[in-house]
Amino acid sequence: MPPVHVGVDAALSEHPSNAPAHAKSDHEPSFRPPLWRQRRAAVLHKLRDHHVQSVLDLGCGEGALLSILLNDTSFTHVAGVDLNKDVLQMARIDCSPTDADYCFLRETPVRLDLYQGSVADADSRLAAFDAVASVEVIEHLDPPVLEAFPHTVLGVYHPRLVIITTPNAEFNVNFKSLKYGTPTATLRNDDHRFEWTRQEFQSWCNRIASTYGYTVEYSGIGLLTPEETTVGYCTQMATFVRLNAQPLPIPADDPTTPYTLITSIDFPYFEQDGFTNSDILTEMAERTRYILYMEALATFASNISPHNKLPPPPYLLHIDRYWNVLRIRQICKRRKRLVEVVESVEAKQYFEYDNQSEILTIIFDPLKYDTSMDEQGSCDDVHDDVYGPQENSDTCEDWDNDFGDCSCEFQNDTDSQFANGWVSPPQDHDTPWATSDHDARVTTGWTLDTADEWKPSGESSSASRVDTSSGWE
Repeated sequence: MPPVHVGVDAALSEHPSNAPAHAKSDHEPSFRPPLWRQRRAAVLHKLRDHHVQSVLDLGCGEGALLSILLNDTSFTHVAGVDLNKDVLQMARIDCSPTDADYCFLRETPVRLDLYQGSVADADSRLAAFDAVASVEVIEHLDPPVLEAFPHTVLGVYHPRLVIITTPNAEFNVNFKSLKYGTPTATLRNDDHRFEWTRQEFQSWCNRIASTYGYTVEYSGIGLLTPEETTVGYCTQMATFVRLNAQPLPIPADDPTTPYTLITSIDFPYFEQDGFTNSDILTEMAERTRYILYMEALATFASNISPHNKLPPPPYLLHIDRYWNVLRIRQICKRRKRLVEVVESVEAKQYFEYDNQSEILTIIFDPLKYDTSMDEQGSCDDVHDDVYGPQENSDTCEDWDNDFGDCSCEFQNDTDSQFANGWVSPPQDHDTPWATSDHDARVTTGWTLDTADEWKPSGESSSASRVDTSSGWE
């Protein structure tokens, strides 16, 4: 079957990768959010869309993408391969469990494996991953390695999803220093063997997709303006989806293990199980006041006082407001379990649940429940950064580099679930209050009980990497 082609430069209008760049003083574009961040967001977005649980990062370098995957508890096994042992040691350090991982135990286990080896060689230990990602790698490969790459990835490993990104040479016209289209034109990076136009990249992808039984679709990351797509995106991305249901098995009598295992790390996680519907509902009830308070801080910030009371019910909350609470994720393990609980007979004394909108109407009095937070205690001075290692300052706009070493000020995000929108809950609702009472509550304000002392819950991403670097693009 021929590969399927979906829009050469299909706009990513609902995705951060469609963010515009801003001109710099030297007339070179500077992307905001930085291009490396947009790239990681786009890859994560694709992996989530395809409900991937295990990911192999070929050409992982210092672990830029791996660090993001380890922040997301939907992944249970991630692995990285690189030829350079030194950068793998850096990845081992950057991706190892942090204080936050031990303080805020993730709800499910995850293993990180790092291997040294060439992407031209197939290792039978890596044949069972759901997805393979190769971000800004192929342009660094010598011809013999590039020629072997498709067979290794699509032929031997044969995952159900493959994501490949590479620079778009046509976009180089926007970088005056590269002198694109002239006899003295240069590439974006001295280590690049080539940079392909969209036609060249798609021709290569179409051929290998047809050979190994995949469909392929194309998208892009990084625009000067949302309207300007004449030369495409700064980075081009191909997403391969396997046509057949089963992977191609590596013969059991011929295992090949040319890679060297550098490290294998099992992350700490919340191991207790057996929680009943009643246990979970009680936990939800005890967390409700705090959730409502945080909702109100965002909605009616100018009217909040810590010395007044909540308005009367009904309150409306999306189910993800509860799923975002670490303790609830821990005792439920899976979002599906939480849905089962709120649909149960026991839940009817607490909530009315609309399974279409996934909205919970709270029918109990949240003031009657204890608001004590995480029994694990708090971990001071632990900062979350879901984006992983920061790279590239404004004075060093390295357009294709996921491992830059320039530095400038960077703002950490202390709540990984809401950092810049791309690791946010699936839906967001403006207010938990019933619409009919909304205007009155804005006018009069709503507040807390005078006896209540509201404290941070200590909720955090369970596997966020602590970032000690200071630079970004």
